[in-house]
Amino acid sequence: MVFMNKLSRLIFATTLLVAAPFAFACDYPQRPEIPEGATASKEEMVAASKAIKAYQGEMVSYRECVDSESTATIAELEIGEADEETINNSKMAAAKKYNASVDDEELIVAQFNEAVRAYKAQSQ
Repeated sequence: MVFMNKLSRLIFATTLLVAAPFAFACDYPQRPEIPEGATASKEEMVAASKAIKAYQGEMVSYRECVDSESTATIAELEIGEADEETINNSKMAAAKKYNASVDDEELIVAQFNEAVRAYKAQSQ
């Protein structure tokens, strides 16, 4: 009986890990296009600025989704009495998603800032 209880818990935890991404599936925002600053028009730069701001808002929503997804998954794992390693792996996966989105956002903003500098240089 004890073996079946442990087996049931293991099956439950495995099912949660496999099904969780499909249940929540946070949509990663599409990266905006950055114009070539040295040749871009003012309209292209303004449009890119608006796209960057929208992208940043979408990234905030994405990270909130990742946080919610992680919290729910960890709670379900704890209810299913998953082992500590499984819970820690879930936490690390969520942290990697979150941190990667921050890095990506910073990269896009840096690329846009570079394009702005090139745009301003062409105007002088």
